[in-house]
This record gives sequence, C-alpha cells and structure tokens, in this order.
Amino acid sequence: MLKILNKFLVVAITTFSFVALAVDMRQPPNAQTTKEIAELGWPKARDIIAEALVKNYRPGIGTAAGSTGVSTYVKWLTLWRWCDLLARSEAEHVKAELARHMFLVGGRFTFIPPGIAPTDECIPLDNERLSAFFDGEKNNRDVLSKILPAAYTWTSNKPLAERFDPALLASWVGNAEFSEALFRTMNADDHAPAVLGILADIAKAAPNDFKTYRPLALALAVVYDQTPPSFWPHHQVQPNLVPRVPIEPVEFFKQWVAADKARDLKTNLSEFPANQLKFIVDAPIKESEFAWARKNVKASRSDFEKVFSTISYDHRRIATNQFTWTSEPYTLANIANIGGICTDQAYFAATAGKAMGIPTLSFSGQGKDGGHAWFGYLRAPGRWNLNAGRFSEQNYVVGYAFDPQNWLPASDREFAELTDTFFDTPAYHTSENDRTMGTLLETAGEKDLAARAFATATAVAPRNAAAWRDRAEFLKRTAASPDERIAVHKAAVEALQKRRDLATWHQAKMAEALREKGDSAAAEKITSEIVSTNRHVRSDLSVSIGAEKILTLLKDGKTDEAMNEYRTTLRQLANTGGGNLFYELVRPFVYELRAMGKASLADSALQQARSTLSPASGSILDKDFARLAAEER
Repeated sequence: MLKILNKFLVVAITTFSFVALAVDMRQPPNAQTTKEIAELGWPKARDIIAEALVKNYRPGIGTAAGSTGVSTYVKWLTLWRWCDLLARSEAEHVKAELARHMFLVGGRFTFIPPGIAPTDECIPLDNERLSAFFDGEKNNRDVLSKILPAAYTWTSNKPLAERFDPALLASWVGNAEFSEALFRTMNADDHAPAVLGILADIAKAAPNDFKTYRPLALALAVVYDQTPPSFWPHHQVQPNLVPRVPIEPVEFFKQWVAADKARDLKTNLSEFPANQLKFIVDAPIKESEFAWARKNVKASRSDFEKVFSTISYDHRRIATNQFTWTSEPYTLANIANIGGICTDQAYFAATAGKAMGIPTLSFSGQGKDGGHAWFGYLRAPGRWNLNAGRFSEQNYVVGYAFDPQNWLPASDREFAELTDTFFDTPAYHTSENDRTMGTLLETAGEKDLAARAFATATAVAPRNAAAWRDRAEFLKRTAASPDERIAVHKAAVEALQKRRDLATWHQAKMAEALREKGDSAAAEKITSEIVSTNRHVRSDLSVSIGAEKILTLLKDGKTDEAMNEYRTTLRQLANTGGGNLFYELVRPFVYELRAMGKASLADSALQQARSTLSPASGSILDKDFARLAAEER
C-alpha cells in the first residue's frame, strides 16, 4: 500500500510557483519552505497546503494506513496545522473561546463559568448569535475577563502570527519534536493566543531552560491559558480562605525549574511529558505552600497513598452538617493541625504530591451513603493509583476530577487513559491525522472522500473513541440514512466495550436513529439494555438513562407509567445506585411530582426510595433524605 502511495506522490507533485510556495509531496518541508511561507503569508500558505493535502489524500485499505501513513505527507499536514493556527485572527480565536462559555438557556444568552460543564439545557450559539454577542465590546470584555488571563485578552483582527517574533516562529515551526509535542498536547479547548504567548514569554525570559524544560513550559501554557474556576480547589471551602494567587507563568516556570535543579522534588521533571506535568503545576497557590509540604510531609512516592489518612477526620463537622471549611486560612499547615473531612484530606494529599513533583488529581464521587472525596497519583512511570483514600465497600462507581487543561470535570475512567500505551502508538496518531483530514476534506466539499477518511480513522485504531464520535457526527450532519448510522454505532459499541460511558453514548444514539425509523420497540429495548448492562459496573450511567426516561414520562403526563418505571429502577439499582440514584432520580422526581400538585405520590416515591436505598443512619445521604422530607412539610 505504501509503495503505491509513494509512487502516486512522485507523480502528483503540486507546485504553486506563481505564489512562491512549492508544495512537493515527495519531500518534507524545510527551512526554505518556512521562509516562503513567511513571505507569502500564513493564510495563503494554509490554503495552498490544504489544497495539496486534499488532492494527494488517499484513504487506507482495511486496517492499513493510507496517506497519513506516509511520513512526508504527515510532515506537510503538521505544517498545515501551524499555518491554520497562525493564520486565524486573534478575534477568531477569542470568538471560539466565547463559544465554549456562552449558550442559550431558555432563549437567553447565558455564561457558563470555568469549572462548570454545560448541561443538556445549554444550546450552543449558532454563528449568527455568536457574532451578535461577540460584536458587543462590553459583552466581549466582561466575559473574557472571567475566563482568560488579563495579559492575553487580545481581540485584534490580524493573523495570530503577527503577535510573535518571526524568528521565534520559524524556530518552532522548523522543530519537528516541538511541533509534535505542541499539537499532541494542545487541543480545541485551549486558547491558542494565550498558549503561544506564554510559551513565547518563557522562551524570551529563560531561553536555555526553555530548551531543557520545554514540556514544563508547554504544561504551564495549556493550564494557565485560561483562568481556574472561582471556586477552586472545590466547593467546600470559602474562597477567601484559600491561599490562592494569580499565576504569572514565567515566574512559576522559574520556581519549578529551581526546585528541580535543587533536587527538592521526589521526581525529575524531565521524566514527564506535558500531559502529565499539567497535573503537577495546576495548583495556583502561594509558593510557601509547596515549601511547607516539601519540609513537613514525610512519605515516599511509592506509598504516597498514606498521606491521605495523616489528616485526622473531623467527625464533628459531619455530625453538625458543617461540610464547608469556614474557620482558619485553608493552608496545608492548618489542615494538618485541625483535621478535616474527606474533601480536605484529598486536597491536602494531592497538593502535597504536586509540591514534591508527583502528578496528582483530587476526585469526588457518590457512594451508597452519599458523597466522598479521594485522590490519585502517579506512583511510578506508567503506574497511576487513582483510588488513594477511596472506600470500595461504598461502591463509588465513578469519580470526577478537574482536567486542568480545560478546567472541566472528567471521570476517573477518562484519566485512566493516562497510563494507556495505546495513545502513544503510531496507529493512534495515524487515526488522529485521518480525523483531521476528514474535516479538511469535508470543508473542501469532498464529501465521499471525507466519509472514507473518517472510516479510515476508526479502522486503523478502533479504540480511538474520538474517531468513532467524529464519524457518527459526520454521518448525522450529512443526512446519512438511519440504517447507515446504526451500523456505525453498533461497530463503535463493539470496539469500545471496555469504556462503558463511551459505548453507552453510541447505544443512546442508536436508539435515537431507531426512533427516526419508527421502530420504537427496538429503541426501547436498547434503552432497557443500557440500564441493565451498567447497573453493576457503571450504575451512574444506568441512573442517568433511567432518570431521563422517567422524568420525560412524567412531564408528558404519563404519571402511572413514570411511577412504574421509577419503582422498577429503584429495585434494579438498589445496591449500586447510592447517591447518584438519589440526586439524579429521586430528588428531581419528587420535586416534579410536588410541582404537579401530586403531594401524596411525591411522599410515596420518597418513602419507597428511602426504604429501598436504606442509607446508614447519620450519613450524608441519610441527612439529605431528611432534608427533602422536611421541604415537603
């Protein structure tokens, strides 16, 4: 296959000499290419390279790679990524950032702040509405001040490239290792002007250390291109008590480099790629907190789990419903002296780990008797422990932590992929390149070839969940038949069966396509299978699907059907649903019945749930049941 492609590329030389940029797919781009691009301009170069990539693209055959398996082709694709990034105006980048936070909710513009995931009620703004909002200078300024560092709120209509020293850009574009690291780390959730701005600032202030600690600089750039949530590190502490400081990336970079050179850490920062370093540098607190931890926390990296239990548990706060820290400053020293509840234990352990150069995360989740917090850390290269302080007997089926790259909650199942070598394989990276080509081809109007590119992305790396989602959304977007979409969703479920959350998404979409065909019975069967299949290993997914179905029935006036489904779901998930079942189904179901004036049914639903779940006396869930009952009275 590669021989055939190489033969094709030899004869399919695309030369645009009339615009002073030669695109020869037989040879990789070089310093002369970069010089020509600088003279021509990034926007024109982007379009020329895109045209050549589209013209020379060949999809894979079976599981074998096509054009994206040819190294020279991939190098031109990487150069196109640089051109696309730098050709777009700063205003375009800012507009894209606004689109991640501005939605229509109930017909009104609504801002979703950092740290909060949009709900199903949040409707993305179309281009017309987004432009209308973006064109309002005050709107723009007010929203951006809440999500971007003040130094990087640019709104110029000039290409982004004009912000930077041409020599610096040329050195980056011409560095294959740096280019690869940048585009494998930076994603659609990052604000590119700030990312590149931070990198440029660090490169200028510490040129030698930038070369040695480039992954550290990249980690800082993708974390602090946006403002951490106002409630960081969590909701159970008054924000004014947290020793939080605005992070100046250059100074923070120097602090971490100094600590590494002084051997104050339990690791060498050079051993980590940027996507692991981001879990070290994502604590925007005073340097004195890190210094205290390095001096006072005694634990080796291999058994860092024990740090969680060094903080004495404050049972008094639970007994008196004081879930929020409201007294002394929220320093590591005060937590160690006063003690705390699980949220404080997890924060202490995770922050102490970061101080020592160990990647860590703080998790929270629902168990049989309510919420709990724990932490995860990288014990050794490639070996994460994501269950430090987690109580297995409580059936905490899933935990959530912030991904500091976008400051949105992600599940421990997603973070488990950090240790998966699949994401370092050539097949995965080839698949990602085919995803990119699918979008390029679709934009160029090559619909059939785009479909084959998306299909190639799933064929060469069937475990690439993003490729399956892209392929499915492309088919929906291009009005493919329900049968064609169902076939792709079925294949995705088979390929992603180890990731129940991802497989469930495809099952739900399969049910949606079946309803479009008018086959409601088959769609209902799949919905029931989702609840049944996940109730033991991912009851949170079963709860979510079941709750949506039950609440829809209730809102449609089918009260008897809703009550029957409610009772069935309680029985099915009695042993595994726990807090998720209460917060996602029981409480909203009771609220809806009360709003409908059906108080007796609401009371019956609440009593049945409490009897079925049987929370431990005095537990968080037990108290929440009591509060819900008191509200009724």
